Amino acid sequence: MPVEPLSRNKMQTTRRRMELAPLSPDSNLTTTNVRFVEKHLASRWTDLTDSETYESAGRRLRRVARSRGLEVVSERRVSLFFDGTTCIGGLTGLRPSISSVTAGQICASKSLTKELFHRAGIPTPEFRLLERSNVQGAMEYAESRGGDPVVVKPLDGSQGEGVTTGIRSPGALEAAWTRAQRTSRAGRILIEDEVAGVDVRIAVVSGRALAAAARIPPFVVGDGVSTLNQLSSRLIAARSQHSYLSHLQFVPDGDYLSRAGVDQRTVIAAQRVQFLNGTANLSRGGVHVDITDTVPSEVLRLAETVAEAIPGLGYAGVDFLMPNVTSAVGATVIEVNSSPNPLVHDLPVFGHSRGLCEAIVDEIIRRAHIN
Repeated sequence: MPVEPLSRNKMQTTRRRMELAPLSPDSNLTTTNVRFVEKHLASRWTDLTDSETYESAGRRLRRVARSRGLEVVSERRVSLFFDGTTCIGGLTGLRPSISSVTAGQICASKSLTKELFHRAGIPTPEFRLLERSNVQGAMEYAESRGGDPVVVKPLDGSQGEGVTTGIRSPGALEAAWTRAQRTSRAGRILIEDEVAGVDVRIAVVSGRALAAAARIPPFVVGDGVSTLNQLSSRLIAARSQHSYLSHLQFVPDGDYLSRAGVDQRTVIAAQRVQFLNGTANLSRGGVHVDITDTVPSEVLRLAETVAEAIPGLGYAGVDFLMPNVTSAVGATVIEVNSSPNPLVHDLPVFGHSRGLCEAIVDEIIRRAHIN
């Protein structure tokens, strides 16, 4: 598509789309995700029934600890694990004691993680970190990319909040910048090159990559007869049969769908994949697919390298964008999380449970015995 010239005058003309979806319908990211769904999921998109019993990640971790003979004492967000009279570790929220406070602070800072990535030679998108008032600096960076799309995200954002992808025009950039400003407490915003790929999270426990999952925005697959509303109703019914998805709601993003040229009355063409919003985050309806046995060993090793680059990070979720989940070519590290939800890997929508909660608790016990 033609790229609109980047000029300051144009910045003032587009204010009606301030709440852009994190993933744009015409983004290269969308195209890559469509290919993944077509190859791996389209034929079974409503086959979501599983035999698991839902429990929150924290409750599951505490249950595993008790099954290992530990006593669990909890108060608010903190749970302590006792072996007899000795406290051997525990949880703060979903962060296990095998990860330090310092590691958590590093992971929460996109600027510090980017610094670590670059020094360690870890592939990550080129970026600029700018003050929230410096939209002109963002315009200049975008212009320097020669028309390639960019991503804007708040420095301290989480769960996809305030993130906009597929930015190609000054109007879209201004709207994305405003969106990031609204969600940033740090007052700084990151603009980086967009990398086309499937969102893949790899869980690393004490230096070992144990599980990998692709995270895909909620979607339906057309049959050439049913409207988007009818297909969405089928999806909702299917999600109600899954132990985890039944506890997570999603709301189709009307603005995203409008920019994709569809609404609830549109008949979706046969075999067409239609995303319902632009985020793969599970709290917003994303679908998680176990691909542990598919991801190349080189990518698993890279995830381990990322975790080892952050001092004190015993449990990590390393986020990649992968153009092809069966190849290491083009795999790029986006960020790292110090308290990722283990249910992404233990209750996948498609694929096998990886027993991550058990691995986390067992590592807490192992370290206590070593010390």
